[in-house]
Amino acid sequence: MVYRAEYCGTHVALKRMREETLNNTARTDNFQNEVILMSRLHHPHVITLLGISWNVGGSLALVLEF
Repeated sequence: MVYRAEYCGTHVALKRMREETLNNTARTDNFQNEVILMSRLHHPHVITLLGISWNVGGSLALVLEF
């Protein structure tokens, strides 16, 4: 799921894993691979990864430029 959010006064896109997929190892691995790939991409036509967010409950999210 992708949400519009605000981070440090800037509008960002927040891409979260669905709660029901957090226990699915394949989906979690894919999400982690997406984080790694996006952290290496730097191009004017590709959205920039600003950071990641997670909590003890297991919620994972990408913070992307909007």
